Amino acid sequence: MKAKRLFEACVLATALAWGGMAQAVQVFVDNFANDVVEDADTVPGIWQVRKGSYGISSYIQATEANGLIAIETNDRYGGGIVTTTSPDFDFFARPLKFTIDGLTVSGTGHPSYQVVRFGVTPNGNNPFQRVNQLELSFTGNRHFTFMAYKNAQLTYLINFNYSLPEIPNRIELVLDATRYELRFFWSGGGMFFQGDHGFDFNSWVAPGGAPTGETALFLAASTVVPRYNATTLTADAVMVDEVIVNPAGNGLCQ
Repeated sequence: MKAKRLFEACVLATALAWGGMAQAVQVFVDNFANDVVEDADTVPGIWQVRKGSYGISSYIQATEANGLIAIETNDRYGGGIVTTTSPDFDFFARPLKFTIDGLTVSGTGHPSYQVVRFGVTPNGNNPFQRVNQLELSFTGNRHFTFMAYKNAQLTYLINFNYSLPEIPNRIELVLDATRYELRFFWSGGGMFFQGDHGFDFNSWVAPGGAPTGETALFLAASTVVPRYNATTLTADAVMVDEVIVNPAGNGLCQ
C-alpha cells in the first residue's frame, strides 16, 4: 500500500505541476488515424520500418487502420517502427514524457521471449543495433526489464516480475538529463519506478556521430523463432492506438 500511495502521490503532483502546460505545448502525437504508417498526425514521414537487431528478419509488417498501428515480424529480436531523430525529443534539453497508450498483444508467444520493446535512442538509422539506447522490454511470462545500452554494454536498470496476467495498456517513460521514471497502468492500478539512467549529453551519441541530444523513439514486436526467408507469417502482433511526447514540466518526482 505504501508503494501504491507513493505512486499515486507522485503522479498527482506531477500532473498538477505540468499537466495543463504539457497539453498546451504538446511535442508530438500520433493517433494512427490516417492509415499511413510513415505519417504522424502532423509530421509526415517521421516513422520508418526497420528490421531486427541481427539482420536475420526477412519479413516485417506494420499496418495502420482503424486508429491502430499493428506490428508483426518474424524476428525474435524485434523489428518495428522508429522515428527519425529529432531535437524535439532531446530530454537533456528539457524533461520529456514518452507515452504509448492502448497497448495490446495478440497471439501466444513463447513465454521466455520478448513480445514488446519500446524505447529511445540517438541512432534513428538502426535502433535495433543496441549501441546507445534506453529500452523497455516485456516478455510473455509477465517479466519486464528496463535496460541501458551504453557503448553496446548492457546495464539492467529494472528487472522485475509482475503478477497481473496482461501487459500494461499504457506506459509512460519520463526522462531528464540524469534520471528516469517508468509508470505502468492497468485497468486495476499501476506501478512506478525511478532512478538514474546512466547517460549524459556527451555519451548519448549514434555510432560514429557527435553529441547533439537528438533522439528517436521506437516500438517493436517479436515472435517465437525467426522464420528465415518467410514472405508471410501468422505471428504475434503488437498494437498501439496512440503515441505522445509531452514536456514534463520541472522534472521528475524525487
